[in-house]
Amino acid sequence: MSRPVALREIARGFLEPGGMTVRGELARVAALSRPDAGLGNRALVADGTATMTAPGVYVLSAFAATPG
Repeated sequence: MSRPVALREIARGFLEPGGMTVRGELARVAALSRPDAGLGNRALVADGTATMTAPGVYVLSAFAATPG
């Protein structure tokens, strides 16, 4: 597995159960550098899994699309 794919899957494994992550949270919990955590989260945005609602804040696309 390539590093970019591994970072994406680590981010997916963190984001899916909670539905949201805030700045620095993935890096702290997964012991990743903040740049690596950002790469993983942005890969989820690129594949449509997540939406970035503010710098460093990611929400599952299914939750972002839900009104209210």
